Amino acid sequence: MSSDLRSSGIRAPDLLGPLLGGEQRASGDLLRTALHDGMSRSELYETVVAPCLREIGRLWQHAEITVPDEHRASDTLTVALRALRPPAVALQGAPTAVIGCAPDNHHLLGASLAWDLLADAGWRTWFVGDSMDAPELIAFTRLRKPRLLVLAVTEPARLAGAVDVTAGLRALGDTTTVVIGGAGVDHLVDPSLIGADALAHDYRELLDFADGLGASTVPAETEPHRTTVERALLDADAALTLNELRVVCGSPVAQISIELQRLECLRRVRFAAGRWKLTGGDA
Repeated sequence: MSSDLRSSGIRAPDLLGPLLGGEQRASGDLLRTALHDGMSRSELYETVVAPCLREIGRLWQHAEITVPDEHRASDTLTVALRALRPPAVALQGAPTAVIGCAPDNHHLLGASLAWDLLADAGWRTWFVGDSMDAPELIAFTRLRKPRLLVLAVTEPARLAGAVDVTAGLRALGDTTTVVIGGAGVDHLVDPSLIGADALAHDYRELLDFADGLGASTVPAETEPHRTTVERALLDADAALTLNELRVVCGSPVAQISIELQRLECLRRVRFAAGRWKLTGGDA
């Protein structure tokens, strides 16, 4: 991330206080401002939201906050993120993913963030939350036949449930690619030790793995349909700031920001030195 982004965006400690205080409006305003200032959704989740979640978990483990405090912070963040979630647009022929918590893992937010990012990246997604045990997850995966199954594990003690799901799928000859992610796999480097195909220690690892997996399964297309933002960048034949895009496109900054976030997840635009440009040397 560039220094310009860091200076204009928020940091995890900025968000932690409002979350613990149950301040939904303040929390939402901070997140919205970061996106409007040019921070991508994946950067926001990785550098601000995820560290907040881990710090809240640490505070609870050390009895520095109570269970109601933890629940209030989680509920506040859930509401704030829901208000920012753009409509997902899956590409034609896009691969599918099932995302949820490992059995007996009832901390939902990490899986919810992964769902947001995969949906933004163009995957067709099913979010199953934290309501399924191993046999139900196995049956659901077999029914839906996704290309990718993502299981969130927030602490090592919950890994057994994820292992049960993967082992059950393999025993039935199911070849669904399984990624296990979250703080519960921080101590692991070899996914084969728990029967998974990959580990996601952070959201960037998940998106990188999914990007490679999706690229190998989505049929090659001709010239993609270009959005208004992409067309503006192509016609300008130059990198543009967010305000320049607003003028050229004649759309609100908030709307353009959401489209830029989606396009960045799809690797069709990138942000550098305060300006947006098409990838692949188009601008």
